[in-house]
Amino acid sequence: MWEPGFNAISQRLTKYLKEMRYDVGETPHCFRAGCAISLIVGGATDNATSVMKHVGWVLQEMITHYSRAGPLLNGTTIAENLGTIT
Repeated sequence: MWEPGFNAISQRLTKYLKEMRYDVGETPHCFRAGCAISLIVGGATDNATSVMKHVGWVLQEMITHYSRAGPLLNGTTIAENLGTIT
């Protein structure tokens, strides 16, 4: 089965974002982290391995670094914690 390469995906993403007049420099890489955060915070899974497989990460360190789920899940509200992540 044919799978598009990173450049093809990146170009298509840029094309669609420009058509929507929302191109502010997003890359496919941005969506990996966003997807992981959404899955974790949304409660779709409590299993880091399934999130890692879904977004294509192979090392535990990747999900820890890119999702920064710990600060999001260890507070009174997600909104308060989002403001503290740098």
